[in-house]
Amino acid sequence: MSENSIESQGIGALKAIFIGQIIVNLVYGVNNLIMPELSLEMAQDPTGSNPGYFRWSGGTLLGLAAGQIMVLRNVVGQGPMVTLAAVGNTLVCLALLYSWATEYQGVTWFIATPVVITFVFAVLFWWAKYKYRDIL
Repeated sequence: MSENSIESQGIGALKAIFIGQIIVNLVYGVNNLIMPELSLEMAQDPTGSNPGYFRWSGGTLLGLAAGQIMVLRNVVGQGPMVTLAAVGNTLVCLALLYSWATEYQGVTWFIATPVVITFVFAVLFWWAKYKYRDIL
C-alpha cells in the first residue's frame, strides 16, 4: 500500500470522526444554549438544577463545533485538535460517570447516552491520534 493511500485513508477517517463529533456538539450545544429547560425536563432529576448551568456548556460545545468545522478543510497537521478532542471526551466521560455514580437522580438514559457517546469519541480520537500520527 502506498504512502498516499494510507494518507488518504487517514484523512477520510479523521474527517468522518470529526463530522460525527461536530453533529453531536451541534445537537447538544444548541439544546443546552437555547433550550436548557428541555434538558432538565427530559432528565426528570428531582433536584432540579438551574437552567443557567446548561447554557455555558451549550456555548462551549458550539465553539468546539466551529473549531472542528474549520479543521475539516485540512485535517493534516491538526494533531493538537485531535488531542484536544481525545482528552476532552475522556474527561467529560469520566465526569459524567462520576456524577452518575454519586449524585445523579434522574432517568438513566439521559446520562447514559452522553457517557456512551463521549466514550466512543474518546476511543476514536485516541485511536486516530495513534494510527495517523504521521499525518497529524
